[in-house]
Amino acid sequence: MDNILFFDGVCVMCNGLVDFIMRHDQREVFKFAPLQGNTAKRLIPQYVDHINTVVLMDEKGLHTESDAIIRVFSKLGGIYRLVLLLKILPKPLRDRVYSYVSHNRYRWFGKRDQCRLPSPNENSRILD
Repeated sequence: MDNILFFDGVCVMCNGLVDFIMRHDQREVFKFAPLQGNTAKRLIPQYVDHINTVVLMDEKGLHTESDAIIRVFSKLGGIYRLVLLLKILPKPLRDRVYSYVSHNRYRWFGKRDQCRLPSPNENSRILD
């Protein structure tokens, strides 16, 4: 099964996260799909209206909020596995911080008019 990270396609911060992961995902473990796209509607319809969280679909199921971020960075390997230390913190606390950032992301980072269009190099990794 592919590791698919579903993200808010119009969020500047979320797109920055996708760019970061693509640059550091040496093994091309991840594919990406905007929550506003057809792939999300088909695979995770229960989350399409919940654009305040990223959703990671992997071999262990669906992960949201801080759990999704921790799993993504741990799968990148190397020094990024240190993010697993965040598991020490209680999930409600981690998710409260995640929620605070998520609710303020447009104000802090901005919003695009439309979802990102993949570059030719990204075509195989960004799903519609």
